[in-house]
Amino acid sequence: MSLRRSPPLRLLILALVAGAVAGWGRANAEALLLVEADTGKVLHAENATYPWYPASVTKLMTVYTTLRAVRDGRITLDRLFPVSPNAAAQSPTKMGFPVGTQVTVDNAIKMLMVKSANDMAVLLAEGVAGSIEGFAAQMNANAQVLGMTQTNYVNPNGLPADEQVTSARDLAILARALIREFPEYDAYWHLPGIKFGKRVVRNYNTLLGRYPGADGMKTGFICASGFNLVATATRDGRRLIAVVLGAPSAAVRAEKAARRLEQGRCRGSRRRLGSSIRSRQSMPRPPTCTRRCAARTASAPPAKKRRKPTTLPRIRLTRRSSRASSRSFPRAACCNRTPI
Repeated sequence: MSLRRSPPLRLLILALVAGAVAGWGRANAEALLLVEADTGKVLHAENATYPWYPASVTKLMTVYTTLRAVRDGRITLDRLFPVSPNAAAQSPTKMGFPVGTQVTVDNAIKMLMVKSANDMAVLLAEGVAGSIEGFAAQMNANAQVLGMTQTNYVNPNGLPADEQVTSARDLAILARALIREFPEYDAYWHLPGIKFGKRVVRNYNTLLGRYPGADGMKTGFICASGFNLVATATRDGRRLIAVVLGAPSAAVRAEKAARRLEQGRCRGSRRRLGSSIRSRQSMPRPPTCTRRCAARTASAPPAKKRRKPTTLPRIRLTRRSSRASSRSFPRAACCNRTPI
């Protein structure tokens, strides 16, 4: 059942979830899922259908909705969108461009995937649909078509909102859709970083360039969700998708994803995604944000300094234009530092 079909029912479900929080401790607030990308078969699942705050993992649907607009011919990657006052007012993490700065769709997606820029998410939403509300409606429509029955969106960046929920199952469905429907844009999922003037911004996904075969996708964090990660890796021609929700730190999130991916190399598939995992929308989710936590960012803390890669995509901006090469870029060199 979709959370979007019946507003009263959706509110009832959300109320039940909130009421169950009291008995749900942070120690056991975690969901894990490992899926074979080609077949959709589940290799490992823990709490895969629990409702969860997606945080910045929301931006995977933001990119999916934007790329569908590109595919449908409604926009192009070279299309310029202006930074609106609403976009500029978003909480960090963000690029912080002045109001009126023009940014291409291509550059906005790169900054969204690497920096997890909340202002770029709003820029894309307003550029594609005219408003955050209109874009959220498109996100929800896409989720419904994909079969993401436990997901509801109200914003494009994952900043705290009680009605913005998903599950590990639904995020795996979304990751598969991005991989299968947009193979020509695969480079977006595993950009190691971007160059902006003399500034180098690193990807928060610390598996990239460190775990063999890692090739995507997105991290996320708000205090109510814990540390989230959708990670993909390809080895021996086999691509796996790992989803980690509610980890206590960025390091643990990366470690758990790597462990699941490694186990998946030797484990046969057991069931198909969406067929054997049943919806459990009334299960509790992590505690709601406090006022102090709500001001925190929707992505992980900045990464520690890492080894400089050979080349990174450059982001060049002016008040009137923003253009960067759309070619593929090599990943960052291997780094032995502890992930954050």
